[in-house]
Amino acid sequence: MSRRIEELKEAIRREHRCEPVHARSEPLREMSGKELVWEGIVEVFELKGHPVTRCCFAWFYTTAGLERHVTMLQIPPATSPHMAVRTALATGKQR
Repeated sequence: MSRRIEELKEAIRREHRCEPVHARSEPLREMSGKELVWEGIVEVFELKGHPVTRCCFAWFYTTAGLERHVTMLQIPPATSPHMAVRTALATGKQR
């Protein structure tokens, strides 16, 4: 498993206190009209031991030259990888 996926798994453990199992990778592009807002790969994890959901979405992004990560539980409105990215952008979780 890649170092990046292991880093996201550790972030999920720390932030959501459950055990993630990598399920798949989904490349996504978020557009606003004709403008590209975000492009990257969202990693989808199955969760063991979380009291509310069985899925988490996580990805890396770069801002001000620093690489950061986002983890979002599959809880409305983040019901899919695409909606998780949209939610992170709309709520400022990804700055």
